Amino acid sequence: DGKFYELEPIQTRIIKLFFEHADQLLTRKHLKEVVWKDQEISPRSIDAQISKLKKKFPDLNDMIESVYGQGY
Repeated sequence: DGKFYELEPIQTRIIKLFFEHADQLLTRKHLKEVVWKDQEISPRSIDAQISKLKKKFPDLNDMIESVYGQGY
């Protein structure tokens, strides 16, 4: 729609990973390893960042699903 959105670097890496692995299950462990690498994060950090992305881009709600106990 021609709008520009400012994203945090973490959010950019998350979106890139989802586009690279469309229609594949991404475990939280894999997301942590690729996006955060060796950084220590709280278990809910991944969910919080994905929630922020879904608020910025409501269309992602239909594209990124949480799979209980497995990932996204």
